[in-house]
Amino acid sequence: MRKISVADSGTFFEADKRPFFFFADTVWAAFSNATEEEWDVFTQYRAEQGFNTLQISVMPVLHDASDTYVGPTPYASKGGYARGPWDFTKPSDEYFEKAERMVALAAERGLTTCLVLLWNNYVPGTWANTRRPDVTIPKELVAEYSSFVANRFKSYNPVYFIAGDTRFETDEITEYFMIGLDAVKKADPSALTAMHITGNNSDLPAVVVDSPLLDFYTYQSGHRIEHIHNTWKLAEQFREKYPTRPIVNSEPCYEGHGHAGGVYGRWNAFDLRRAFWTSVLSGANAGFTYGAHGVWSWHRRGGEFTSVPNSRIPFHWSTGMAFDGGWDCAFSKNVFEQYGLWEAEPAQDIIPDAPEGVRAARAASGSGRQVVAVYMPCADPVTVTVDDAAKYRFTIVDIERRQYLGAEVSTVDGGAVVVLPERNTDYLIIGEKAR
Repeated sequence: MRKISVADSGTFFEADKRPFFFFADTVWAAFSNATEEEWDVFTQYRAEQGFNTLQISVMPVLHDASDTYVGPTPYASKGGYARGPWDFTKPSDEYFEKAERMVALAAERGLTTCLVLLWNNYVPGTWANTRRPDVTIPKELVAEYSSFVANRFKSYNPVYFIAGDTRFETDEITEYFMIGLDAVKKADPSALTAMHITGNNSDLPAVVVDSPLLDFYTYQSGHRIEHIHNTWKLAEQFREKYPTRPIVNSEPCYEGHGHAGGVYGRWNAFDLRRAFWTSVLSGANAGFTYGAHGVWSWHRRGGEFTSVPNSRIPFHWSTGMAFDGGWDCAFSKNVFEQYGLWEAEPAQDIIPDAPEGVRAARAASGSGRQVVAVYMPCADPVTVTVDDAAKYRFTIVDIERRQYLGAEVSTVDGGAVVVLPERNTDYLIIGEKAR
């Protein structure tokens, strides 16, 4: 069973002594909302696409949720309500046995599970807990709960997000998550850990950043159209943190999700392609998480949804599963691996005249081949300033059509001009220097 670790460089992951690109799908509500028959269909589909990780909340997400729960609740219910409150001294064997079977099936299909230990609605004082204070887990039970989860799932080599969609507003909030982090690491020392934080945010308390128990950074570039720059800006901010750790954009805009913040519209496949490449070429080259509206909450047609004004009505989970953006991001992951971009360094200096949103990186593969990669969100000629430009062979990758094209290039003093391709879409330019 695959075990993920941090590479010696501290900037990306490895599995079986080979680079591993963390390519996840967002299924926060799977344990509480998906049937095992649905899970069988879903995991087979995602494995065939090339996903290798699934992000799941151990306990239900309650502030943004589809009211499509099936089966048991994680703890004994107080009053018989599926959405809590619960008695956190009485875990449900039925719930956790089902969750373990789901994790086991995912593992059989080559899908690592990334488990969210404590979604922030369970922690007092967080923004989501103010909406549901009745589901607060007592602090004295956090270590016991965290150890229980880690021991239950450790044979499947999961990764952990200790916090879910959180800000660290108070010392008590930080203490809750640090208790959970410590308990998980004591039970499963080699499990990789991170904090899944809110969007438009790169703040982590010093006690978290300095902790040797934290293994990688994640950020959430978010669902607001006015924050599309977060895909690259937050990556750049996390690259400045010390110690250096792998960086993953763990929640970009979800395909089909509303633009949020009262702006009409929904995110589409292009938005996910742009999020992928502007993230990984700006420093978040350890991985990327895709999301589809309806899959993350495991929605069924006609079900209630608690956040319609902000997110819009979700699609049925099976509709979202098949959105084009999932295929586009899977193809992008294959391109990333093909050109060995795990150690790519952001290099905006090679496209000095490019407009905002055009991103570039350099990479050197193990064979010594020098590679440059430039993401173009729309078709335009661009000058790539590299030494010995005539020695580079340029390829255009049409991500939407998943095609490779020969690039028309003219060499100029100090670089090469990649001519406008006859494609009205976004694309990737790859330059490979001959040895």
